[in-house]
Amino acid sequence: MRSCFTNVGLTLVVLAVAAGASAQSDPVQLTRAEIDVACASSSGTSSAPHSLRVVGLQDVVARNAFDNRDLLVINGGTTAGVQLGAEFFVRRNSQFGMGRLLNAPVDVVTDGWVRIVAVNETTSIAKVDHVCGTVFVDDYLEPYTPPVLPANIDGSGDAGEADFTAMARIVAGHATHGTSSTGEFVTIDRGTEAGVQPGTRFALYRDLTQGRSFVVAAEPGVPLAPLGEAVAISASGSRSVIKILRARDAVQIGDYAVLRR
Repeated sequence: MRSCFTNVGLTLVVLAVAAGASAQSDPVQLTRAEIDVACASSSGTSSAPHSLRVVGLQDVVARNAFDNRDLLVINGGTTAGVQLGAEFFVRRNSQFGMGRLLNAPVDVVTDGWVRIVAVNETTSIAKVDHVCGTVFVDDYLEPYTPPVLPANIDGSGDAGEADFTAMARIVAGHATHGTSSTGEFVTIDRGTEAGVQPGTRFALYRDLTQGRSFVVAAEPGVPLAPLGEAVAISASGSRSVIKILRARDAVQIGDYAVLRR
C-alpha cells in the first residue's frame, strides 16, 4: 500500500507533526516497573481482526522494523475513528516453530506504544513513544491503557496457602521463549473465570515424572518439586500473565502455577 502522505503531502505531514507535538504534552514518564508491565505479553486471546496496522515509515529510507521516535504510517484515519493525540499499543501475534504445528496458544507480544501526531480521512502518522523490542510492518494497534501495578508486585504481603485444587499450567514464555527466569513474564491457562486477578499470588511447581528433552524422568510417585513464586499482573477469561518473583531453576512451558488463597 502506498501512503497518501507523499510529495506535497509530506510537507504538510511534517508541519502537522511539529504542530501536534507542540500542542500536546509529552507522554507520561513511567517507572521501570510500569514499563515492564506495559511491555509484558497481553493476557487477551481475542481472534477479532485488527484493522489498524503499521504499513510503513514516514522517512526517506524504506524499512520494515522500527525504533523509538520513528514516525509510522498507519492504514486508517478519521473515518476509522483515529483521532489526533490518540495513544495505542503496538502488538503482534507470535507463534513460532512447533507451536504452529501443534496449534499451541498464541502469544500476544507488545512491541511498544505510539501517539497519533498527524491524521487525515484514510491515513495517520504515529510517533513511537516507547519500544519494548522492535516494531514491525503489519503490527496491529490496540487502545493504550496506562499500566496498573498490583500492590504486591514485588512479592510483599501475605502470599496465602497453595490450593492444589486450582493448578494452572504455564503455556507460553514471553515472545515464544521456552524458558523464563526471575523478573520475566509467562502466560498461564487460568484467568478471571478461575478467580485470578492482578495481584493473585502463585506457587510454581514442576512435575519431575514428566520427561523432558535430554532430562531423565523421575520414578512415578515422586511429588511435585517446589520451583518458585509468581504474581499475576493481568488476567482475562481463561489466561493470565504472571511475573516470576523468584525461581530455583529456569521456568519452563508445562510447569505448574498453583493459586495461593
